[in-house]
Amino acid sequence: MLFSLATQAFYDPNANYGANLPSDVLTVTADQYTQFYSAINDNKYIYKSGDDFLISDSRPDKYYAWDLATNTWVITEAMATKKQNDIAVALKQTASSEVTRSSTQISILSDKLELLDFSGAETSDSVTATLTLWKKYRIGCNSVVTGIAIELPVAPDA
Repeated sequence: MLFSLATQAFYDPNANYGANLPSDVLTVTADQYTQFYSAINDNKYIYKSGDDFLISDSRPDKYYAWDLATNTWVITEAMATKKQNDIAVALKQTASSEVTRSSTQISILSDKLELLDFSGAETSDSVTATLTLWKKYRIGCNSVVTGIAIELPVAPDA
């Protein structure tokens, strides 16, 4: 089996790739193939140090790239900024979903109070207390959506 360090891919030595075969392909043993295949699927990078093949630690996350000069995973300033922006966007999306979910709970609890329709051990006081928790939670989540807060509050049903 052939392996390219540049593409981190395997090539069948019996196939005709023409000009598409990377110039850095090296012959690897069946054991190396198995080891490298597993490593690549675990987001690791195969590289050489002298004559030895080495396998990196797993890629920390999708924002890291392999640095050929240092043989380490690195994150550029631009990718670190993108990561932080992606985290903020995901948090706001979660918060927005939680605003919707809490609004549903608030509507149900308000209906119970308005109609005096309690079940089990529920009482007017217990439903009012739960309603207040959900309203505070919705306000907290909305603060994340609007950018006032940067952390989701704990949901009343958590």
